[in-house]
Amino acid sequence: MISELLESVESLSFDAALPGRLVTGFQDFPDNAVPDVPDAVRSAMDGSGLLDAVKPGQSVAIGCGSRGLANLPALTRTTIECVRERGAQPYLFPAMGSHGGGTVAGQLKVLANFGLTEASMGVPIRADMAVRRTARLPSGPQLYQGEDSARADHVLLINRVKPHTSFRGPVESGLSKMGVIGLGKLEGARTYHAHGVEVFVSDLTEAAQLQVEHTNLLGGVAVVENGHEETMAVEALHASEFAGPRERALLDLARTHLPRIPVSPLDLLVVRRLGKNISGTGMDTNVIGRFAVPDLPDAEWPRVTVVAVLSLTPETAGNANGLGLANVAAGRVLRDIDWQATYTNAFAAGVMGLRKAAMPAVVPCDRQVLELSLSSIQTSPEQARILFIDDTLSLSRAWMSPNLAAEWNAAPNCRIGPEASLAFDGSGLMTSPWNLA
Repeated sequence: MISELLESVESLSFDAALPGRLVTGFQDFPDNAVPDVPDAVRSAMDGSGLLDAVKPGQSVAIGCGSRGLANLPALTRTTIECVRERGAQPYLFPAMGSHGGGTVAGQLKVLANFGLTEASMGVPIRADMAVRRTARLPSGPQLYQGEDSARADHVLLINRVKPHTSFRGPVESGLSKMGVIGLGKLEGARTYHAHGVEVFVSDLTEAAQLQVEHTNLLGGVAVVENGHEETMAVEALHASEFAGPRERALLDLARTHLPRIPVSPLDLLVVRRLGKNISGTGMDTNVIGRFAVPDLPDAEWPRVTVVAVLSLTPETAGNANGLGLANVAAGRVLRDIDWQATYTNAFAAGVMGLRKAAMPAVVPCDRQVLELSLSSIQTSPEQARILFIDDTLSLSRAWMSPNLAAEWNAAPNCRIGPEASLAFDGSGLMTSPWNLA
């Protein structure tokens, strides 16, 4: 069916001139990465006394999610070592809600794509989609915990704190949300999302506190990343601190270091790759300015007329959630989609997920993606404001149509680099400014 679709549109012609040359642009983000990630984890653990409650012989379940955290293997391995030094028995489990297709095999594959396997970490990985009920919010949602973590004496979570892609609240992405959604597996994610975005804004703090009261959550390792996708802060939080002042302060810190596109408006934004390891929505909505959430207007910056996507990341394992944020996609995106994984994740998120899993226009090759995109805008292709980025996490370098160069160069901490060509091979695959072969 996919081949037939692509063959049926292969002969379509779009009258749009492509720019022959591009200009490279750089953003200089602060170089404030922690110098030694394992040492930072140990210092956070020791300084917080987080593991003081762990006794020799006890089991400690360490939960990792579906996000591609910088230094995730080092963060996880050091947490394991700290637990072992207490004489306890650590094991890993996937704390990722509906991701990985909502199956044991799919979630184990997600962890493996991040370098987290039993062989690499030296501990068992226990994955079980069965859940038990923990508590119920006064507003309605039932909360859950997966059996794989509920059977342990203690649970630790490892997650990145950052602004969420679909709502604004006192706490957003981080340990609290993982403790509510990730810990609850597919059933927990589906049930909570069914009550709409309002329960994230108004009730996530209370939900996190209920999970702490009614589960074996001990705490977690919270990290913040800078604009270079580097670990810039590591803190160990007791479960009683989830959704409290420390996690909120980390969210504020993350917000100040969130990469952004420094020029707007754009006629065309070309995104090289989309994936769950980049963002829960494949592309960070805070970066592209599109949210696809009922009653949440798109951002004023940047304003983008057409978003085009060229590929999926290998780490996303076919989960194309977020593709609905784009207008046009290349054929290989369609060929690489795991529909079961994508739809399981999307359906668990309710109407927000349905919008983000919608299918954009698909044409066979990169050249046609650009031609279709430029032929659809209200600006002549020669005057179009075009920006190319690797993904929404990687904004320290970009390529742009020459008419954006002066604005980019005038933006804070931005500078212009050498020219680059826009080129394709005989099949229409882009070979410059990047090579997707």
